Amino acid sequence: MTLNELKERAEKGDPKAQYDLGECYWDGTNGVPQDYQMAVKYYEKSADQGYTDAIYSLGYCYATETGTERDIDKAKMLLEHAIDNGSVIAAAKLGQWYYWGDYFPKDRTKGFELLKYAAENGDAHSMAVVGDIYCSGIGAYEGWGPETDKELGRQYIEKACDKKDAYALFQAGFNYCNGLDGFPEDNQKGVGYLKEAAELGHAYAQLDYAIKCWNGDGVPQNQKEYAKWMREAAGNGNEEAIVRWAWTRIIGAVDGVRCQSDEELNECLDIVESALEEGDDFMVANKEAMEQIHAEEARLGRRLTISDFYDPHEGQDTYGNGERKSGGCYVATAVYGSYDCPEVWTLRRYRDYALSKTIPGRLFIKTYYAISPTLVKWFGNKNWFKNVCKGRLDRMVAFLQKQGYSDTPYKDN
Repeated sequence: MTLNELKERAEKGDPKAQYDLGECYWDGTNGVPQDYQMAVKYYEKSADQGYTDAIYSLGYCYATETGTERDIDKAKMLLEHAIDNGSVIAAAKLGQWYYWGDYFPKDRTKGFELLKYAAENGDAHSMAVVGDIYCSGIGAYEGWGPETDKELGRQYIEKACDKKDAYALFQAGFNYCNGLDGFPEDNQKGVGYLKEAAELGHAYAQLDYAIKCWNGDGVPQNQKEYAKWMREAAGNGNEEAIVRWAWTRIIGAVDGVRCQSDEELNECLDIVESALEEGDDFMVANKEAMEQIHAEEARLGRRLTISDFYDPHEGQDTYGNGERKSGGCYVATAVYGSYDCPEVWTLRRYRDYALSKTIPGRLFIKTYYAISPTLVKWFGNKNWFKNVCKGRLDRMVAFLQKQGYSDTPYKDN
């Protein structure tokens, strides 16, 4: 229907046409500019004639103060009227608002009742929330809802997965990966659900799937996929992803991914510094590397720059254009003076035969090879650096040799 035809029918009092014209103004489609006030005007005309979708939309506008002044009493009346007329979306939305305390005072009893009604009438997201409530038993624990029923909860969540609800897919993915809340442990199935949720824009799923790609956990190890989804999760505001993505760019852990300007480098350093101060687990695990960065800044008496931080001969570039050498034991080579010497042969065997066989070990290797070239660049010709590292490496080499790691000539796997 053309805009003129729609306007003509709306002016003649057709409630559906009035609602549809309001939707055009809401979305800015069909040749009209986005104008929430005009949308409210046509919703009101349609709602006055009892058109249920318009009643819901008008209630939404009064609740969220969109296109009109906020009026919670009027919003409640309109939304409840829409529910009485069979509007599932009105029940789902009002249920979410009561349950989480958004726009309306928190009332989890009322919120759960509305969400369950919406779930039983086909609303996918309500199915996911209700399923989570049954799985967790939070309602019984807090005194407002049902006892734990993991089997029923799982049924709700899986029905929502069939409808491709992102939150349900994330729940199912997480639970299958970890064998939680009545879901049998099935990492491969769980990773598949996480990927679906990530593709639908769920930030936590994007974070978890990125980590799976990094570790090769349930999916082939793939640094580019890790970078893609960690960047997506960070862009969607996931705080953990923001920290991990900043660190990824700082250390150049993925080929072709690193800070491209002093401004970007300092922005990323500020992010990880703040996370470290707040006790973020990921940054605490990288505390020693941050201490090296602090020490170099103290030595220089200023913040680091791109030219300080990156080895220009590493060949790193922007996305997809550069290649970073993945060579051998940088620090050990600097300390012992050669990549091919008994001590380094022992360490290389340990790397290939032990570290590379576990997820934490692979993560250590990735981080080590990202950071150590820069450390060697900064400190490799300093006697104190060699002396400190040599003592630790000598003890480690002796221990490994007792464990059976030979010091005979070795070719990397």
